[in-house]
Amino acid sequence: MPVDGQQQKIRFLLPETANYQFIAQGEVGVQWHITLKTYPYQPLDKDAGIALTSPRLQMLAQDLTTSNIQLFWQQIQQEGTPLVEPYDNHNKRVTFLWQGAQSNVYLLGSPAGDHDPLTRLANSDIWYRSYIVPNDTLMQYKLAPDVPVIENATAAQQRRAILTTAQADPFNLHPSPSKADDRYNYFSLLSLDYPRECQLPDILDRTMNGNTSISRFHSEILNNDREIALYLPAQKMTTPRLLVLFDGQIYRQQYGIDRFFDKLIEEGKLPPIAILFVDSIDSDRRSVELPPNPDFHRFLADELLVWLEQEKGLQVAAKETIVSGSSYGGLASAWVAFNRPDRFGKVLSMSGSYWWAPENEAPEWLIRQYQQRIKNHYSFS
Repeated sequence: MPVDGQQQKIRFLLPETANYQFIAQGEVGVQWHITLKTYPYQPLDKDAGIALTSPRLQMLAQDLTTSNIQLFWQQIQQEGTPLVEPYDNHNKRVTFLWQGAQSNVYLLGSPAGDHDPLTRLANSDIWYRSYIVPNDTLMQYKLAPDVPVIENATAAQQRRAILTTAQADPFNLHPSPSKADDRYNYFSLLSLDYPRECQLPDILDRTMNGNTSISRFHSEILNNDREIALYLPAQKMTTPRLLVLFDGQIYRQQYGIDRFFDKLIEEGKLPPIAILFVDSIDSDRRSVELPPNPDFHRFLADELLVWLEQEKGLQVAAKETIVSGSSYGGLASAWVAFNRPDRFGKVLSMSGSYWWAPENEAPEWLIRQYQQRIKNHYSFS
């Protein structure tokens, strides 16, 4: 049991009735109590009922024979997904596809900023959802087929059920990151502006000039322990700079952000900068800590940065400190800087979950807080 007394949860779906083996790995000397709860599989019956707007799918729908459907999937497998079609000079029509689900398919991280359900094309095995997106769109996503109903679940718990089956798009030709253990542990990439440097296939194998050290950090404020990783460049920082990055373990282990920055610093494309990777422990605590939480910004400003100064000898001015994250992490970045501008002067919010609001408040609560406080000047990217 973690020190804060909260359970860590793992959700998974067994594809068929059979004998399975559960193998647990952890720190030597640490005792864990494992409780396995099983529920009969009941898929959520959800068809979005979205109108068909893709010209290619419209043409297929006019003659939806078995042979035409098979030919369509053969072509899609060769071309890759999503299906991209012209729209106008500044935008394209992008259609996300899934083959063969029974009851539902959800798009995790849609261009609309939510987890959107797909629509089934008549009685075929084709599920689809189309969006109009800018020509320079760069995004990652997963697809979740046959998301189950969670018995006696709250709305939030049922929403998280999408993680049970969320996986990479099997027809997408651009995995993100490029290396992963299985289809559940990586995303699929949509990059309409291909010249951008967004995928470095060998980055995880790159030998760094700088150094990343791993520490175990205990927070008295949050009453928990987490992994903290600190990247320091080989080049001297004439002006100390710092990037504080949430979901740090994922960004470091799966995306090699420290190696990526190390390469760009070596090539002179970035000035030397330190990176503080802040792990989120698990999804349940992430959903408590990252949405606006006074204890979390106190932990960062009054514990973690103090530790960085006292234990690592790195003191950075607020104007040279960037706080960053994606989704809930993007929301947290804006929240932390909003409350502690004395420590965090710059925000890099990536697809921030600004729809979030406290109970009984209207959506986009944090945006309204910024609108009401105009005296402080923040640097956002």
